[in-house]
Amino acid sequence: MALPNSGRLSLADISTEFGGTAPHKLSEYYGSGNVPASGVLKLSDFYGESASTHMWTIGTSVVGGTTYKGFNRDPNVAPDFGDISPRTCNGHTLLTVDLHINTGSLTVFVVGGTPSVGGKTVTLTLPDGKTLQRTLPSSSYVYETAIGELRDFYNSVNDLSGQTVPIDLTIS
Repeated sequence: MALPNSGRLSLADISTEFGGTAPHKLSEYYGSGNVPASGVLKLSDFYGESASTHMWTIGTSVVGGTTYKGFNRDPNVAPDFGDISPRTCNGHTLLTVDLHINTGSLTVFVVGGTPSVGGKTVTLTLPDGKTLQRTLPSSSYVYETAIGELRDFYNSVNDLSGQTVPIDLTIS
């Protein structure tokens, strides 16, 4: 999902990450990720860049025996932890993108802010390619038993605790 931070980097690597039309030229990637929008481009400008929509710093908070993993800025959920950039997605201001486990249940997403995300479908793809997609009820969160695909997804997020990773996040 992201280009390497060092070492060998080719135009083919860049086109795999960002797409484009062959034959490829660096100039077709002006402004991609954090790549300069003008001036002379170098392959090294693409180190660590990603076509992902967000960077997620996966924090941890424990409140009343519940361990939260992800990002939160909603004081009604837990104290602030983690971060996400940008803090908007498809016109929605993000307050929380987290998973937490408590007595065998997992809150898949608590995504809030404005406008309401109730009834919307949230899709989150991790760097390892694992994707979780859920349609949120009007309450904007989903409780499910943490088994199978959901447990695997939570374990992947748990393994990334404390890291900042590129993710694809959509709300539609």
